[in-house]
Amino acid sequence: MDFRELLSRHAAIAIEKQLQLARSVAGSTWSWDLLRTSFRFGDRNYAFQLLGIEQQETDRWRWAWADASDLPPRVLGAAHTLRAFGSTYGIDELVQEEVPLDTVTGQEIAALACGLLDATGFWRAPFDGAVAWLLLTDRTLPRAGDPPPAEMARVLTRTLAIFSLDHAIALDAYVVHHGGSVERLGSTATARMRGGGHMVARFDDCHRIERLEAKVA
Repeated sequence: MDFRELLSRHAAIAIEKQLQLARSVAGSTWSWDLLRTSFRFGDRNYAFQLLGIEQQETDRWRWAWADASDLPPRVLGAAHTLRAFGSTYGIDELVQEEVPLDTVTGQEIAALACGLLDATGFWRAPFDGAVAWLLLTDRTLPRAGDPPPAEMARVLTRTLAIFSLDHAIALDAYVVHHGGSVERLGSTATARMRGGGHMVARFDDCHRIERLEAKVA
């Protein structure tokens, strides 16, 4: 397993959560204070983890665990977990202190973490010539149930537009996450959903989804 395959398995789930988060906090201002381990929407504080920082001057990603001696331990658990996962499965991007941003971006790492660690969402927090990526872990934020096929098709289409992924893996993982199954016949994949209805994906010669349609039950 490599980083891109792992991201393909979790990206759509993360984007679905991001859309739910955006609806939940629409209109709210946000603020954060790393040393006080505070992240707020409006006047309410939410639990978070610091994954790492995009350094704009060097165009590199730096993991939060690489600066553990300077940071509050309580916000580093997710970064340490991802490092351990990368060590177990040989995923270099998760175990190197710094990675060039043309190899992996903070948004990709945050999406992977959101899906893999079952977080509520993630957040981009710019500051002083850099960007911190936060993983939101507060269970009081709303979570959506299984979306209808039409919404799943929109989420998957948006995900594939944002990230460079293996389209077949992304489709399979997203459908299975919601209790469905995928059947293939030639260049067509039919995803049948647990709650009824299905999606039909047609792949091109490069194994990328060129058309995705949702069907009612």
